[in-house]
Amino acid sequence: MSVELRWHEPGKTLACTYSGKVTPEDLTGPLEKIRKHFDDSTSPLNVIVDWRQATDYPFFADYMFHGLKLIRHKNMGWIVLIGEDRTLKLWVDLFANISNFRYKIVSTFEEASEFLRTAVI
Repeated sequence: MSVELRWHEPGKTLACTYSGKVTPEDLTGPLEKIRKHFDDSTSPLNVIVDWRQATDYPFFADYMFHGLKLIRHKNMGWIVLIGEDRTLKLWVDLFANISNFRYKIVSTFEEASEFLRTAVI
């Protein structure tokens, strides 16, 4: 499994890319790093998460606490998820039922970037 967390637009948008089999630790580590960026920021940050190369996902309960802390953070902007997958959609729907947050699911990184550039002010 590989995970890469980087700035897409410094100070505005983080990008996280997963590939291979994703473990709970692969999720919680980057979530904590993203939360730290939120804590240090003076304005909301957006997050692009690319799941297209991921082959397996952990159970929802394995990362629920970390995920909820993140999406409830005062500096949570938009989450744009890349990869239209039924499992991914199930996760997003579960989180959306627990806590309101702004998200969009798209097919490509270019769509994610374009959405944030044009639709998010």
